Amino acid sequence: MMQPDIRGDTAFARPFHPVRSIEFHPRNILTSASFHRKPPKPLLQVLADRLIEIIIQEGKP
Repeated sequence: MMQPDIRGDTAFARPFHPVRSIEFHPRNILTSASFHRKPPKPLLQVLADRLIEIIIQEGKP
């Protein structure tokens, strides 16, 4: 089988794969620092949520 003549370093160049080049780009790697914590709920909201849960559970048999 004959191979065409290739000049320079092109024979050793890694083939370009568009999906992998985006997939492993440093900006696309997620770490725990990528996610922001939600601010805590106000105390009044927490108490209201618990009260509503208690009221709903009392109605169930």
